[in-house]
Amino acid sequence: MVTIAVDLLSLAAILPVVLMVLQPDFWDTAPLPDSLRNELLSWPLRTRQVAVLGSTLVLFVLKNTFGYYVQRARISFFKKLVVRLSRQTYRNILEGTSLQAFLERHGGEGIQQLVFIPTNFVNHVIKGLFSLITEGVLLLVLISVMVIYDPPVFLTAIAALSPGIVLLVYLRRRSTQRIGGAMKSIFNDYLQYAVETVRGYLDITLSPRKETFVKEHTRRSKHFHYTQQRIFFLKLTTPRLVESAAVMGIVSILGYLVFTEASALKATVTLGIFLAGTYKLIPSFTALISAYTLLNTHRFTIPEIKDLLPEDTAVEPIAFQNSVTLSSVSFAYDKGSFALQDLTLDLNKGEKVALMGPSGGGKTTLIHLLLGLFTPQTGALQVDGQALSPAQVKGWRQQVSYVPQTPLLLETTLASNIAFGVPEDEIDWDWLQRVVEEAELSAYIQQLPEGLHTSVGAEGRKISGGQRQRVALARALYQNRPVLILDEVTANLDETTEAAVVDTLVKLSQGDRTILFITHRPQILEHCDRFLELKEGRLSSKKLTG
Repeated sequence: MVTIAVDLLSLAAILPVVLMVLQPDFWDTAPLPDSLRNELLSWPLRTRQVAVLGSTLVLFVLKNTFGYYVQRARISFFKKLVVRLSRQTYRNILEGTSLQAFLERHGGEGIQQLVFIPTNFVNHVIKGLFSLITEGVLLLVLISVMVIYDPPVFLTAIAALSPGIVLLVYLRRRSTQRIGGAMKSIFNDYLQYAVETVRGYLDITLSPRKETFVKEHTRRSKHFHYTQQRIFFLKLTTPRLVESAAVMGIVSILGYLVFTEASALKATVTLGIFLAGTYKLIPSFTALISAYTLLNTHRFTIPEIKDLLPEDTAVEPIAFQNSVTLSSVSFAYDKGSFALQDLTLDLNKGEKVALMGPSGGGKTTLIHLLLGLFTPQTGALQVDGQALSPAQVKGWRQQVSYVPQTPLLLETTLASNIAFGVPEDEIDWDWLQRVVEEAELSAYIQQLPEGLHTSVGAEGRKISGGQRQRVALARALYQNRPVLILDEVTANLDETTEAAVVDTLVKLSQGDRTILFITHRPQILEHCDRFLELKEGRLSSKKLTG
């Protein structure tokens, strides 16, 4: 609002300049204090003119300097807002989104929610609203001033321009709503195909029909960029339409002045005021329409950002004293048949349990329920006989370490991958060395010139499959949690590497951790207290002997 006042003040300064040139007796009638008027009249005419012109120039320089710093502050504010929203949405996806809901999103939608939704919401919706308010107020004040100065003249101009402006806004609203409605799905599809290409690079490269994939990418690219082009076209045409409207306003005012036979002085002053106002009206109205266009095309981000903002990220710590139980749980995906039905699983503290079953039998679903990542349709996750609240479920996850069949390795050092999320300057190096030895990584790391500071490459491609699994084991051990779940960690390894990793797992089973092995390996079964078989969503238990 301060910038609006400064803009109006600078525009108001133009009027004395115009009158000073057109009316020699301007100084005699200027609305100034008598002492100031008398002082100015004592100056030579040329001095007065130079003083007014110089003051006007200085005012505009100060105005634009002030505007520059205001703009910098505004940009900084919006940048911080984007970063804050991005942080909140990222945290909510990690803490407030169930795994089931997350898995239902495809890769393109996930990338858009993480990266583009916060940016587009701030840059197009928040900035758009800000521009609508500031430019709208400025336009309203400018038009009001001109109408007050000469109501018949400027009301005539407004009457001449109103039908065209109303039609422009109506047509722009319809077109932007259509574009905005399509943009989200088009962008999701475009991103999704890019994600699938990265994931399936090897398969696509070896395919004899690569051109099919090229054509599909091209089709989605054309669709996406055509939509972007339509938005760009709407932005591009706005200044020309506003400029045409300004010319129509000048023509209507000239017509009125000619029709009413106004004097040359009145006509010149009236046109001067209109032109001075138009100097600010054109960019303001252009900014107003452009903001409206972008806001309308990105309205889809409003419900998206609302859903992504965290509602409750509270974590209630929970102790694990005796047992963890899945009590009479049933779970189905997308209202289909039950993957698990009326299943009960008890894990006692310190127990080593093996879980077996055919592929598709529900083992992964059971793990996700045990981790509190899925919510069962019936039954509950209990710790020490107490059903967990949502906040307690988050606390329970801090009691469990999970090593998946294909672990995630970040493109960073071995140390950072083992500490996982702990900044290097906060790593407990003594504890790190201990878990490295426990995971039997020491001999391998000692061979590396940079040791624990060696980069593993993208997705851990610089190290072998066996070492990747050992890094994942070391990560789980570094977390030092009482419960450890190992999901077929030897499934993708060759015989020699598998035997070495199994030996490591056997040694781990001799500690006091509670461990759930998803495995078929006899060497591991021998060291378990019991094993469970999961088949067709039902669990059977058998006590190991010998």
